[in-house]
Amino acid sequence: IKEKLFEYDVVNFGMYASLGSNVMLDFSKVRINEGDIVLFMPEQHIQTLSMYYNGTSLWQALDGDFSSLSLLPSATRQRLYGDLYSFSQSKFKYTFQDKINLGDTVYQRSSFDEFGDIKKELTPYNNMVERYDPTNMISFDNSMINEEFINYVNEYATYIRSKKANLYYYFAPMNTLAIEDETKIDAYYDELQAQLNFDILGNPHDSVMDAEWFYDTNFHLNGSGSTVFTKKVIQNLKLLLNDTSQTDIPLPDKPSIPEIEVTDGDNSHEDYFTYQELDDTCVITGIKEVHEKMIVPFKHNDKRVVSFKPQVFASHPEIKEIYIQENIRYIFDYSFSGCTQLEKIHLSNKKPSSINFGSHLLDGTDANIYVPKDVYSKYVTDYRFGGMYGLRIKSE
Repeated sequence: IKEKLFEYDVVNFGMYASLGSNVMLDFSKVRINEGDIVLFMPEQHIQTLSMYYNGTSLWQALDGDFSSLSLLPSATRQRLYGDLYSFSQSKFKYTFQDKINLGDTVYQRSSFDEFGDIKKELTPYNNMVERYDPTNMISFDNSMINEEFINYVNEYATYIRSKKANLYYYFAPMNTLAIEDETKIDAYYDELQAQLNFDILGNPHDSVMDAEWFYDTNFHLNGSGSTVFTKKVIQNLKLLLNDTSQTDIPLPDKPSIPEIEVTDGDNSHEDYFTYQELDDTCVITGIKEVHEKMIVPFKHNDKRVVSFKPQVFASHPEIKEIYIQENIRYIFDYSFSGCTQLEKIHLSNKKPSSINFGSHLLDGTDANIYVPKDVYSKYVTDYRFGGMYGLRIKSE
């Protein structure tokens, strides 16, 4: 963007979703100057389109610069003080253990370049098993438009205009395979624009991209996808600025997705479940025999098991431990709801970033997550596992 719109400096104020959109807007205010163009680009997700925030994650951010606390409104600060105890607990815990080893996780400081982007070679292709994350589908239902949040964003837009700057809404990239009903996009766009007191820049359909351009979520682009999306952003900015010059950025080929190596694991409980067989994989749909310890099998009829329906284990108070092997790459919300005696959910996967799940993974259960000792650091520092369930992750 800097190269193609050289008269502007470009600030990548990337959002850590766990903080909440409203917090990121508050943090940005002090940095806005006359003539600035501000693009607000939240993911099309109920969490980022609401007043949600995670107090522990926010304390982690403030721990690096406590002066930022003054940038938050009093209402947010009051809520924040209630989360100080849980943050202090986690920090105390990490202070007195061995140095955190991040290993090869992408989400660490050394993975980012000088522009705040993840280095492209670290995200070469789509690594999701089904090429999309079915636990976080993308909706364009008008109920996604949160009135309280819209009011907050409109007040922010008023502030931006008072600084003689301009704010525009821009749809974040979206994996086409994850969109529940693409025919609703236009009606959603019209309703959203009617409620916003500032303009939407670009066409939302341009943000719907093929699965090959994504990396580990339905919104995170891989290195090639980021080039494709950024070119479109530049073209829309040029239209805004009446810039008729060509945007000569060569587009990459779609990255090929390598075959996932299928090994084998513990299939001793294969006969305890029912299955839906797909072309090369299968999904567990039900449970035939309930035991205190349940092992999710690796294969069924020589087809790799990739997931289990949320109702499989839910509402089974007899279960005390569940073992989930590395073949399971996504876990649906409320999968353990009603498991009142469940104590341990064992995850053997050594790469937490390859597991997709929602924000309600542990709703309805008091169980903790147990992971291999040698990858415990990866889990507690993972931006999703650590951000949502840090204090409930234990080492085997």
